[in-house]
Amino acid sequence: AGDRGRWGGLVVVGCWFRGRQVILSFQLPFAVVPLVYFTSSRSMMGDYVNGRVSMAVGVLLALLLVVLNLLLIVQSFSG
Repeated sequence: AGDRGRWGGLVVVGCWFRGRQVILSFQLPFAVVPLVYFTSSRSMMGDYVNGRVSMAVGVLLALLLVVLNLLLIVQSFSG
């Protein structure tokens, strides 16, 4: 019974941590997608705008991030 009490706290922390990761995964695309968009806009960035390669890499990484976060969310809620 003593071990169960000690390890039970780790289970709660693990569930809390997973829940926290899901919440962060909701927020991250709202930061990354506008960042890529704004840094690729010549009207906003002027001479400091991203080049084509940087923009393409940024868009691909942002899409990958969104897809992986959606998978995390689906897995978290499916059990």
